[in-house]
This record gives sequence, C-alpha cells and structure tokens, in this order.
Amino acid sequence: MLRQQKNPSMNYELEKTQTQLAAAQERLELALEASELSLWDWDLLEQQVYHTRTEEILGLTTEQGQSMLLDLRPLVHPDDLKDLRKAMIGHLKGHTQEYYAEYRMRHADGHWVWIEDRGRVVERDEQGRALRMLGTRRDITKRLQNDEVLSAAQANSKKVKYLSEYDALTGLANRELFQQRLNESIAYSHDKTNRFALLHLDLDRFKVLNESLGVESADQLLVQVSRRLNDIFSEANTVARLSGNEFAIILRQYGSFASLRRLAELTLERISRPIELVDKSLIITTSIGISLMPEHAIEAGDLLTQASMALKQAKYHGGNTVEFYHERMQASALERLELEQQLRYAIANGELCAHYQPKVDLLTQKISSVEALVRWNHPELGLVSPAVFIPIAEETGLIKAITEQVLEQACNHAKHWKQHGYPVAVSVNLSVHHVRQGNILGLVVKTLEQTGLPAHLLELELTENHLLDNAESVIEEFTRLRELGVRLAIDDFGTGFSSLNYLKVFPADTIKIDQAFIQGVATNNADAQITKAVISMAHNLNIKVVAEGIETREQLDFLTQSACDEVQGYFISRPIPAEQMLKLLQSFRYKDLIA
Repeated sequence: MLRQQKNPSMNYELEKTQTQLAAAQERLELALEASELSLWDWDLLEQQVYHTRTEEILGLTTEQGQSMLLDLRPLVHPDDLKDLRKAMIGHLKGHTQEYYAEYRMRHADGHWVWIEDRGRVVERDEQGRALRMLGTRRDITKRLQNDEVLSAAQANSKKVKYLSEYDALTGLANRELFQQRLNESIAYSHDKTNRFALLHLDLDRFKVLNESLGVESADQLLVQVSRRLNDIFSEANTVARLSGNEFAIILRQYGSFASLRRLAELTLERISRPIELVDKSLIITTSIGISLMPEHAIEAGDLLTQASMALKQAKYHGGNTVEFYHERMQASALERLELEQQLRYAIANGELCAHYQPKVDLLTQKISSVEALVRWNHPELGLVSPAVFIPIAEETGLIKAITEQVLEQACNHAKHWKQHGYPVAVSVNLSVHHVRQGNILGLVVKTLEQTGLPAHLLELELTENHLLDNAESVIEEFTRLRELGVRLAIDDFGTGFSSLNYLKVFPADTIKIDQAFIQGVATNNADAQITKAVISMAHNLNIKVVAEGIETREQLDFLTQSACDEVQGYFISRPIPAEQMLKLLQSFRYKDLIA
C-alpha cells in the first residue's frame, strides 16, 4: 500500500486562511470593544444565549446570563417588558426585517441600565419557525442621560427665548418683541410701500382697580383683556403688552381710515363688556391712540411717540374713546408741558386761591354754606380756567398740593367769616390722591388745629368714583372724621356705578345731585322724576340734599316744591373771592332772587 504524501501547497493555504481568520476575529473584537457592543447568539429551541461583555454591561458572568427565561427576562424592567415582547414577537413572526428595542435591565449591583438591542433571525425550520437569532447589545445609559441633559437645555433655552419675547402673564408679545416687529413692519413698508397703523391702548383707572382689588384679581382682568384683544385682531397682527395696563397693536393692511376707526371703536365696546372674575363682575374701559405709517411718521420712535400723544388726548377727554394723531397734538403737548411747569411755579408762589360759591337753604332762605373752588390767577394770562389746569394737575399729581392749599385757605376764610358773625360751613373737594394714599384724617386734623376752625364748619366732598377707588378704607377713615364733627358729602350723585349701595354704608351727611339731572328738571319729565325720587329717598335716610348747577328760576321753583334742602349755582352767585363772599353774606336777600 502506498503512503499518502502531504501537499505543501495545501498546508500553506490552510495556515494562511487560519491566520487571516484570526486577524479578522481580532479586528472584530477590537471593533466591538471600541463601539462598546456585545454580541449575543440565542438558541431558541434550548433558550440558551451566548454573550460577550456581559460582565461589563450587567455585572454578570457568562454562566449567570445563559438562560433567556431564567436569567435574563427577570432582569427586564416591568414597565419595559410589554414593548420588548412586542418588538421581539413582531420580528420572530417575520413582520419586521430587524429586531430593535430599547429597555432597562437591572445591573448586578441593583441600578438600572438602559440597553439597546439589535438583531435578526438567521435560521428557521421548514415551517418558518425561528430557531436561532444573532445580534448586538449596547449600554446606552450615558447617551440617554446626555440626551436628557441636552433636551432639558434645549427646553430651557426655548423657555428663556419665549420669556425674552413674550409676556409671562398674558402670553402677548412683550416690549422687546413689539419693538422688533415694529422695526420690521417699517422696513417692509419702505420696500413695499405698504401702510400700517399703530394702536396704543391704556386701561382707564386701572391703578385704582389694582389697588382696590389686589394683584391677583387685577392679573385675572389683564389676562381676560388680553384674550379679547387676541380675539379682535388676527394672528397677522402683533398684539403686545408694553407694561402693566399698557398695550400696543401693529395693524397691517387696515383698509380705509373709516374702517380703522370702526375697528378701534369695536375694541372699546368689546373691552367694556362685563368681565367675570372669581368673586366679582367688573366693567373696565380703555383709551386708544392711533398713529399711521407713513402718513404720520416713518420712524419707529416717532410713530410710537405720536400714538402715545393721541392716547393722552383720549385720556384727557375722559377715556373710553379713540383719538388719531394730528400735528396740532405736538404743539398741544408742548403747551401742556409749559403749563405744567408754570403750574408748579404757581403752587410754590401762591398764585392759586380759593373762590367760593354759596349754597342757599330753601327753608331758612339764607346762605348756609359755601363751596371752595380753586382758581389760578396767572400774572400774565389772568384767571386760568380750572378746566385747563385741573386735568394737568390730576395727571401729574400736583392736585394733591393744590387740595392741601385750598383746604387751608378755606378753613382760614371760614374762621374769618365766623369771627364776623357768619358761621357758615365751607365745603372742600378732596383729590383722588388723598383718597388713594389714605391720609385724609391726618391732613384734616392738622389743618383744623392750625386754623382753629371748629370741625362742624368743615364739609368734605368726595365723588362717587372716588368712593369706588378704595371703598373699605375710605369708609373707615370717613367714619372717624365724622366722629370728629366733620360733615361729609357725596358729590356728583347719580353718575357713578353704585350710588344706592354706597348710601347704605358711607357715613354721608349730604348728597349733591349732579347738574346733569338738574338742568332738565323743568323740561324733562325723566329728570324731574329721578330728582324727586333721590330727594325722597335721601330724606328717608336722614341725608340732606343739595342741587347744584341751578341756572333758572324754573329750576329753583321745582326744587323748592320738591323739598330740596339747598341749592347752588350761577342763578344764586358765581364763585367769588373770599372778600366778596363776606360782603355777600352781609347783604344777601333771598327775595331779591325771586323778585
């Protein structure tokens, strides 16, 4: 028998192949290690799994992780088991080309490890049932943690960006975003010759509501007003909250001037509808100033300044109105500024003085009291109408100093008249600033002590709207004043929102029927009946009634027949200086009025 001879060439090729396989295996292991991948080989018939890097990922030895059912499945987080099973079954049934799942497994030391599995079936039987799967496994815990940090950072960045551009309370654009949009609108209009309107809004008397209702209710109100503005103006426009109760709207493509006015008036109407808060219903109004691009200005700063001027004009006219900017406003603003400076000088240098208008008691037919009314004796302009300087004083806060000066003068003059045998009471109108600051009691006590006027000869007048400012504290403070002997009157009765309600709780001695009702008592049946009803109701509450604005004999006769207590107006006398008032007290004859 012949001995088989070895083929040197074949041996060489075999050794070469083995060397290449070993090198490939080494490269594979290096690649897997670098990618932190673990290989797994699952025998589905025996439910045995072979792993690499099991100890690095799960802290298990090779022997501890061989059984799929006994060793591995119990380590899967209960919350992830359903999704893991769904992904696995879907692939085993051939519904997916690849098996992929992310889930948590408990590490040997107890903490949870996030796992990423990838694999596929590599062997099936004749019926298509899976027999063997190969795949990779990777610990992705750090990656997910980094993703969470990144996601949180991105979310925080988005939040920071949102807060930098939008108002946190209302969700409207803030001043910065508004300014950006305004600049963009102007640039676009320059290029496209398009027009747009800038509406500047300010809620009327919001400061009063804020102080009376508290911050929480005021915030609720602002949110509801913001929603109404968003409902009125489309998303193509910018609605912004510039400050506390100040809003602005950049209105693109507004059409005609008339349509713009109608839209602004619609806004007034929508805002003035009752607003339901948690525990109350409120009505608030707004004022609107409008400037147009390019008709009024072509620069952002000028456009906003002009809209603000128009807004101030709307406020000056009583609020709840719309004003368009016009060139005369520029001159008017400068005039108002100059007048404000002169008014400050006048207060400091004694140019303001009290004039007095008498009130006649219809029963005794004598002057029973007088009302102090401020006048400005300007060295160049002469007497300046209160209608001109009082709004400026109220807007700037100068009304506080004016009220204090008038109170002191009135008390001194009343003391002087008393010394001459005419102990008539003097009425002084309180400013809203004293009402808001809650220092009325201290001011009055100090003034009475300094002037020596008996408290019962001083009457303080407060309008219904001032009562609304801070009702509870006002009632408390006026109750203490009344205990001192000071008389209290509600002025402009019938023009407020809650006249009858305040009569029940406010310690009033007198109500003054507003001249708007008195003017028509001789010719308008409705005014006459309302006036009679007010007089009757007040008398039933032991409250004296004064009718102001009497200008005709017919009005006087009607009020006399209706049992009104006192009357006041030009038919009796115009407001006159203190010296002339003393002469009128000495010479007054009621019969001369009706002669």
